[in-house]
Amino acid sequence: MLLLSVCLVVTPAFGSIQTGDLTHKWVEYSERTYEVRRYDVDWRWRVSSDEKIHTGLSFTLPFPRQLLWNQSLKYSLIGEKTRGVKKIEVLYQDAHREIVQVTLKVLWKTATLKIEFERNEPREIRFQIDHSKFGHFRGVVEFKEVPRAGDHLQKATEGELTAVFQPAYDLPSGIVLMVQRMVLLRGLRAYFELCEDAYEGP
Repeated sequence: MLLLSVCLVVTPAFGSIQTGDLTHKWVEYSERTYEVRRYDVDWRWRVSSDEKIHTGLSFTLPFPRQLLWNQSLKYSLIGEKTRGVKKIEVLYQDAHREIVQVTLKVLWKTATLKIEFERNEPREIRFQIDHSKFGHFRGVVEFKEVPRAGDHLQKATEGELTAVFQPAYDLPSGIVLMVQRMVLLRGLRAYFELCEDAYEGP
């Protein structure tokens, strides 16, 4: 769900979103940490020699992985909590794939976007964007269970998003990164709140 605000339009068949190259470790990058609700989110970015914009973020929530996975399916609830999202409609959904249409306002622009997700429960969500006016955006979110800090009998979950954006036109990378950061952190804030509301543990 944290991906809703950055995806555009795609309709390929299931299994076509390739993200293996995105999991390679970056040699050089910039990094900054933000506090979203009460959790640290590490944001990193770099611009490659071919003008592709690589972004990533990581966070840890003190909740089981299955809870995070289940909440990531609740598009409408996240949309209601996310500033700038006007409407969400699920166009297609099966056990492994969804296509979601979102009406989103970013800065002074309002656009209707279509998003495709491919899922490998409960570990991985792949997404892809292909739009003639915006460019190509694809990425992957991975969930990993880890011991909870201070209580190794309880589980926490690390989430990591890695993505690459190829703009359709020449755009200042600083503006692209600012918009990505703004909408992703808004989406994360809503997603974290939904996970907190769903947790019934100690």
